[in-house]
Order: sequence, then structure tokens, then C-alpha cells
Amino acid sequence: MGGMKDLRYWPQLGAALVVAVIGALWFFTADFPYQDRIQQVAGNAFGPVDSAHELMQTFKVSSDSLSRVDLYINKDDPGSQGRLRLQIMEYKGTQPDGAPDVGEVLGETELDTGSFDYVGVQQFEFEPVTVTPGATYAFRVSSNDAAPAGVWVMGSDADQYSGGSLFKDGMPVNGDLYFALFHEEDAAGLLAKNEPFRPWPLDSPVLFAILFLVGAGSFGWLLWEVAAGTVEEDEEG
Repeated sequence: MGGMKDLRYWPQLGAALVVAVIGALWFFTADFPYQDRIQQVAGNAFGPVDSAHELMQTFKVSSDSLSRVDLYINKDDPGSQGRLRLQIMEYKGTQPDGAPDVGEVLGETELDTGSFDYVGVQQFEFEPVTVTPGATYAFRVSSNDAAPAGVWVMGSDADQYSGGSLFKDGMPVNGDLYFALFHEEDAAGLLAKNEPFRPWPLDSPVLFAILFLVGAGSFGWLLWEVAAGTVEEDEEG
């Protein structure tokens, strides 16, 4: 009888192991967005960005890749139904008239302005581009919306970000856009970057991984118990 009773726990153990393995495969093979920099003052609207107007913000990178830029956007005109494009570009400096001197387009992506809420942060995700840490780059925001049915990109009318400058329609203006920069980081890199912020004993990557697997296994065990209980109730009913 004891042996038969012990067999009761094998399905739970199996479920725990399966969920733990799936969790480990996901955690140790997935890439996660890691925020490198943010300029979050957004009290002023620069725009509209439409087929006749564009914005460009220069910035410095602190990592060797870039995969996402967040902007704070106000959809002032409900008629905005076009495509809003963001391009990552090489930045060479300024020309004699103050206009930005840009080079190759390194990456770009588009968002459907018809899907925007009234106002909020929009994420521009693109294939990771290789950049040089400490170097200056630029992102350009343009749209095919017919003027003046564009969107307004938010920022500050004061110099909040010393690492770059803002240009509107090819000419310098005071201020900086609200923006956040991200790159993709694997689990090992993410744990290493966050180690100074994790309290003991979670500052150990090995212990952190073990606790993650134990938690995933416990979740699998709990799922099996809930499923088994539901089946028993159905059979009794």
C-alpha cells in the first residue's frame, strides 16, 4: 500500500520538472530589453510631425547595440492615420548653417498612427543595430500624414540632456525630446548588470538561478494539484 501511495506524487514531480525545464530554456535563451538611458521631462510638445515636418534628436550610447527607442507622443488630431517612422542614423556633427550632418541609416521601424491613444509612450522596436559605446548618433522621426494631421512628439523646451541636441525641420531648436534607449540583453548579462542592486543572497547569479528553477517547479506542482482537483470534482459531480 505504501508503494502505491508513493506513486501518487510522481505526476506532481513530473509536472514540476517539465515546468522547471521550460522555464530554464526560456530564461537562459531569451533576450530582455535593458534600458540604457532616459530623458523623461515631457512638458512641451514639438510638432506636428507630418509629411512637411520632422524631428531629429542626437544622443550618446553606452552599450554596443541598440534595439528600441521610446518616445512620448500626443495624438492631437484624430485624423492621423498614417505611418510614423523612426530611423537610427550616423551623426557626423553640424554643418556651417547649424543643420545636422548625418550619414548612413543603421536601422528603422514604423508605427501606425491610427492605432495610437490620445497621449502616451510609444515603443519603436527594430532589429538590433551595432553602435560604438560613447559615440553620438541620431534618431529621426518623420511621418507620411498629410499636414497638419500629424502627431506631436513631447519633450522639454530646455536643455535637459547634455549628451545631445534637438533639430526641427533640419535646424537646431532649444530642448530635448523625451526618449529612452534600450538594447537586448541575455539572462547572464542582465544578472551581471543588476548584481549591485540585488540584496544578499540574491546577488549570487547561481543562487538566483536556483531560486528561479525552484519557483518554476513549484508553479508546475501547483498547476497539477489544481488540475487534479478540478478533475476529481467533475468526476464526483
